Amino acid sequence: MGLGALTARAQERSWELSVQFASFNTYYQENFFDPNTSYPESVEGNSWDALQVHPSLTYRARKDLDLPFFVSVEAMVPTVTVARQEVGYQYTPGATYVTQKEQVAHRDLWERATFGWEMLPFLEPYLAVERSRFASERTGQVEGQEDGTFLPDPNADYTEPVFSTHLAFGVMGAIPLNANADVRLRYEAEYENPQAVFISNSYFGSGRWGDGTTGYTYGGRLQLDLPFRLFEFLEAGDGYVTIGGFASKRYWNGDGADGDLFVNGLPDITQWPKNFAVEAGGFIGFGVFF
Repeated sequence: MGLGALTARAQERSWELSVQFASFNTYYQENFFDPNTSYPESVEGNSWDALQVHPSLTYRARKDLDLPFFVSVEAMVPTVTVARQEVGYQYTPGATYVTQKEQVAHRDLWERATFGWEMLPFLEPYLAVERSRFASERTGQVEGQEDGTFLPDPNADYTEPVFSTHLAFGVMGAIPLNANADVRLRYEAEYENPQAVFISNSYFGSGRWGDGTTGYTYGGRLQLDLPFRLFEFLEAGDGYVTIGGFASKRYWNGDGADGDLFVNGLPDITQWPKNFAVEAGGFIGFGVFF
C-alpha cells in the first residue's frame, strides 16, 4: 500500500524526463516525368536509421499552477544511419528502364516544442511547432544506359537537405493498466502542415530549388510503460522503462519555386519533384518523474 501511494504521488509531479532509443526504416520515393519524353519516372529506396536518440522534457502545470496545461520540448538526433540501395526507373510503353543506382542514407534531425491541454487523462489535444532537417546523402551514383550498362555519374556523391518548419495538431493520452497507473499504455496521433520550406542539392552546386513546396505529414505512436525501480531515485520518481513503435508519412507536392538554381552557369528549370518518405520502426527507453 505504501509503495503504491508513493508511485501515484510521483506521477503527479510537475516534471517528466525521458530518453528513448529508436531504430527505423525510411522508404523514400520521388515521382516525376522526363522533360524530353514525358514518360513517368521514379526514384525509390530504403535506408536504415539503426539508432536515433530521442530526449524529451515535459512540464505539467496542474500541481504548481492549478492549470490543465502542459508544455514539452524534445528532439530526435540521428546517431547511426546505414545506407542502402536506391534505384531510379523510367516507365515507357511495354518496358521499364533503370535510369540510375546509388547508395542512400536519410538523416532525419528534428526538434519541437509542444503546448497541450489535459482535457482528460486519455484525451490530451495539443499544438506543436517542429523544425526539421531531412538530409538525403547519396553516394556512388551510376547512370543507366540504353544497352543496360551503367556509367559513373560525374557528380556521384551529393547531399539534398530539406529544412522545414511545421505546425502540428494532435492528440495523445495514457490508459492505465493497473491501479497505480505505473503500468500504462500511451498513444499519440497527429497531422502536420509545413509553414516554411528551404531545399538545396549539392548535385546542382549552389542554389535552391523547390522552396515553398506544400505538403503534409501524418503519423502515430504507441508505447507501453513498465515500472523500473532499480535505484532509490527511480523508485521515488516512479521510474519506468518503455517499449513501443511508430510510423509516419511525409508527403511533398513538388509545387515550390525554383529559386536561384543554376546548372553549369545557366538558369535551370528543374523542379523539386513530388516525393514522400515513410518512417516505421520501434524504440526502447526509460523515464522518471520529479
